Amino acid sequence: MKTKILSVLFGIVLCCFLGSFNKQKTSGTLLLTNAKTNKSINVCEKNSVQKIEAVLGGAISLNKELPDDKEEPVFTFSYDGLTIEMQNDKIIEVIISNKKWKLNTLSIGITPQQMSPIFERSEFDYLGNPRFKVKDSKVILFTEIDKTNKVKRIRALF
Repeated sequence: MKTKILSVLFGIVLCCFLGSFNKQKTSGTLLLTNAKTNKSINVCEKNSVQKIEAVLGGAISLNKELPDDKEEPVFTFSYDGLTIEMQNDKIIEVIISNKKWKLNTLSIGITPQQMSPIFERSEFDYLGNPRFKVKDSKVILFTEIDKTNKVKRIRALF
């Protein structure tokens, strides 16, 4: 009787442990934050044009491009220091070029060494600029470095 109770308790503990592990592994979020308003949006999940503008504010320009008859339109949002491309309600590219925007803890002016503990550094640099991979996702971060070894531009491809 005691062994049955112990085995049931062990099973429950094991299930809880594995469940928490799975939740941590699949929760890949990448938050784009407006540093001034502190409002953010998860760029890894589905978004709509209305949601992006509601959270980040009205874009300086919003272009809609129709690649061809069979493809969904591509929306390009332009903000001061930020460009977002979206297709099929998924963000496919984010470009940050000033300190008004952050991608998780990334912002303009940090060094590649500060990015290394957070993101996986790629073996190959792109034109002398370091590339990083967001852990547990397919997102690639391209950075442009200035003469003082600080990030001056961040480009995320999804």
